[in-house]
Amino acid sequence: MQHYSAFDVSCHIVGSSIDAGEPVSNLQLQKILYFVQVGYYAKRHEFLFEDDFEAWQYGPVVPEVYRLFSIWGGDKITRKPAMSHRTLSESDKALIDPIICEKRNKAPWTLVAEAHAEGSPWRHTMSTKGDRGVISKALICASI
Repeated sequence: MQHYSAFDVSCHIVGSSIDAGEPVSNLQLQKILYFVQVGYYAKRHEFLFEDDFEAWQYGPVVPEVYRLFSIWGGDKITRKPAMSHRTLSESDKALIDPIICEKRNKAPWTLVAEAHAEGSPWRHTMSTKGDRGVISKALICASI
């Protein structure tokens, strides 16, 4: 298994979205990052990255990634990150790129609604730990 950070994966999401002429906002990035993690686990039975998601008002968020891209506010991220990051393997890209393509074409609030679905790890965490509670990996595994 490759050892990526959530930032590495976020750089791929942002870069591939810019290359496709479909840049994403930070809100979209956070939800896509979550759905990529869930989709990867569903196929490989391991996580793409170890960073934790927190349950924020508008869905799952990796706080460090959120802060790094927060300079864009609610606007689309139109520049690739200049910071050094690991490149994803071709096999990992092949698995997650269809998820990225599907999700980046959805409205941000549609992604929020999907993340907030009844019985979702986000909903369970918000109801038991409150805002900014860590969404356990066990909950993510159980949701698949």
